[in-house]
Amino acid sequence: MLPSTQRKLVSMSSYVAPTKSTSTPTRSSSPSPLLFFENNCYSASPTHRRVAPPLLLPTVDVPEDSHALGLLLRCCYPLRPPTLATLPDVRCVLQAALKYEMDAARAVAETGLKDVVDEDPVGVFAIGCRCNRQDVCQLAARRLLAHSSQSFESEELRGLSAYHYNKLTQWHMRCCLAAYGVLSRRDWFESSDVVSSKIRSLCICWVPDRKPSQWNARKFIWDYLDRARDALVTCPNSGIVISDEILGSSASWCSVFCRDCGTIPKDYPEARRSFSALLGREVERVVSEVRSISCILSVW
Repeated sequence: MLPSTQRKLVSMSSYVAPTKSTSTPTRSSSPSPLLFFENNCYSASPTHRRVAPPLLLPTVDVPEDSHALGLLLRCCYPLRPPTLATLPDVRCVLQAALKYEMDAARAVAETGLKDVVDEDPVGVFAIGCRCNRQDVCQLAARRLLAHSSQSFESEELRGLSAYHYNKLTQWHMRCCLAAYGVLSRRDWFESSDVVSSKIRSLCICWVPDRKPSQWNARKFIWDYLDRARDALVTCPNSGIVISDEILGSSASWCSVFCRDCGTIPKDYPEARRSFSALLGREVERVVSEVRSISCILSVW
C-alpha cells in the first residue's frame, strides 16, 4: 500500500459532461472517484524483494558434436539447406538423420552422397553399409567397376566390416569375369570396313582371328582387343574400353600399304569410335546381368 502522500484523490463531482439537450456542460449526477498515482510503478525495498530461483532446464547428452548438430538443424530450418561437400559431413548428417528419424535431413544427406560418390566410392559404400542403405551401396559399387579392386582405399574402411568388404570384392570379381568373357566370344561382332566374316585374304591387309572363327580384321583391331582384354580383367567398365589409353592414338587405326592387293594407307576414325562403342555396349550388357550387389547384401 502506497503512503497517502503519494496518491491523489480526484473526485468526479467536478467533471462536466455534455448533454444532448443543451450545449452547456452539466455536472455528473453520480460522482465516481478515481485514484491516480504519481508514480507508474513501485519499486519494493530490498528487504521485501523476492528472488526467483534459477530455472533448471533438462539436458540430454548426444554423441554428435556441435558441427554435426549445426548441419543437422540447418537441414530443418525454412532456409536453404547446407551444402554437404565432403564425405565426413555427409556421414555425420546421414547417421544422425536416420537415428532421429529426420526425413528432411536424410534427403539432404542422400543428395550429398550422390555428389561425392565419384570422389570416394569406397567410402560411400562403407557409409551405406553402416546405415543399412542398399541403394547407396549399389550406387557406389557401380562406380567401383571403373577401378581395380586392388585400389580400394578410403578412411571410411575403418568402419566397414570384413563381411561387407568381402561381398564387395567378390561381386567385383564376378563382374570382371563377365566382362573378360566378352573378348573370348565373337557373336557381338558386326561386319564393317575393318571387320569381315566373308573376306578370305592372305595378304597383310586382313588378319585372321587367333581364335577358331570365320572373322578377319585389320591388324589394329586385334591389337585393340588385346589391350581391352588386359584392362577388363581388373576394371569391368565400358568406359575403360573407349578410353584413349586402351584405344590408342588415331594414327594407330590406319591400314598399311599392301603390295599384294594394292591397298593404300587409310585412316579409320569412324571405325575407332563405332567398334569401341560396340564393345562397350556388350560389356555393359553382360555386367548388368551379374547378380546385383543389393541382393548379395540383403542379409545385414
